[in-house]
Amino acid sequence: MIFELEMNQILAAESQNTQEKSNDTSAVSTFATTRRKVTPFAIWVIAFGLVFSGLDLLYGISGDLPKLSVSSDPFLDLMVLFIVVCFVATVGTILQKAWGYILGALASISFIVAANAINSWIPTLSHPQDYNTFIVADSIVPILVLVAILAVLCILNRKKGLDKKKYLLSPRSFTGVLTVAIVALVVVGAVVGASISSSAKSTSGTVVSISIVNGAFNPSSSTHFVPATVTLVIGQNNTVTWTNNDYTIHTVTSNSNLFNSGLLNHGNSFTFTFMTPGTFPYHCSVHPFMTGTIVVVQ
Repeated sequence: MIFELEMNQILAAESQNTQEKSNDTSAVSTFATTRRKVTPFAIWVIAFGLVFSGLDLLYGISGDLPKLSVSSDPFLDLMVLFIVVCFVATVGTILQKAWGYILGALASISFIVAANAINSWIPTLSHPQDYNTFIVADSIVPILVLVAILAVLCILNRKKGLDKKKYLLSPRSFTGVLTVAIVALVVVGAVVGASISSSAKSTSGTVVSISIVNGAFNPSSSTHFVPATVTLVIGQNNTVTWTNNDYTIHTVTSNSNLFNSGLLNHGNSFTFTFMTPGTFPYHCSVHPFMTGTIVVVQ
């Protein structure tokens, strides 16, 4: 009887030890699983892209910001709004919230569409008037393309779990390759842009100066380009220099695509030499109501 009682006690003790070991193993397993739950690589790329784009654009318009309250240019206001949206979307993305992905995708796609609509991004890359505008044109569009792609993929896979898709979870995937390629493109472009001087065309004869006047952004203003109409004589004064004296971004864009200054910050100038007779109307692609005319005679 005593022997049987001792055996029952031994068995009970062993059962308790086994249960405790099982609990310990379960706890360790749960801890390990928790440790393995890392933030997907795509989330970090989106967050970095949004913050970079916001700061990049802030750098690009930094020369215009001191006069923000004075100018009240809707275009400049939209740029400031975009910067704020980028930072808000970054917070939502890091928290892995659906609204963060949606806001990031909408901001990116809207900016890309708008950049294409004003027809100034490629001209700015082709002949930058200063490094501010060049670096924004070189970097922000490709970075936002990457953000838009990944944000849409996160929206589509959110319910299934981003960690279920290797191309969203790991840098050793399509996402990693695409990110490296775009960053390399931006870096190379920045280095090349740093070595490019302002595009000064060869001049012939006297240079005619046209001012983009302060307040030209305002559609109710009676003057935008001064003088608004200029007559040139080939071989005498057929070179024109436009200078942006307004505290917001403008372009000098030919209606017939003969010339396009790209984005001009305050103080930037653009020079073009006319070699054929004709009448050449032009406008600002950011503010289309700003117009001027060049008449060239032989």
